[in-house]
Amino acid sequence: LVASGGTAGSGYLVVSESQAYGLLITGSILASWDLHAGTVNGADRAQVLKYFEGYYTFWKNMCKGSSDHFNNCQPNGKYCSDYSGSYVCLPDWRVYKTGGTESTGAATDADADAITGIILAVKSVEGDSPRPWWYDEARHWADASA
Repeated sequence: LVASGGTAGSGYLVVSESQAYGLLITGSILASWDLHAGTVNGADRAQVLKYFEGYYTFWKNMCKGSSDHFNNCQPNGKYCSDYSGSYVCLPDWRVYKTGGTESTGAATDADADAITGIILAVKSVEGDSPRPWWYDEARHWADASA
């Protein structure tokens, strides 16, 4: 989620808070699907999953781009992994939308929102068959982030 104004700059940066909001909102929608969100006329669970996947993938990319900085909140703590390697689980707070860190350091409010959204999404799809491609990875990512 590219933002502009304030600390986000002029539209070429992503702050971890905005990405975390996307994860928290889509995770919340998925978690409330059976009782609320799914009862709304025109609701499309597949579309919500697609949005979550996009936010989750960019969150991972933010973490990958933050892994080479010794002042990250998890220096040398590459606890999270995917098919291409191991990385820190929590990203720097501001990155370029095309990749790479602009401002190092954590934003703990964003980290908590993102992890909560990931947990909600994982719990909401654990009964799906088949489960989304990201299920096991996201489950481990959230656990290692805590």
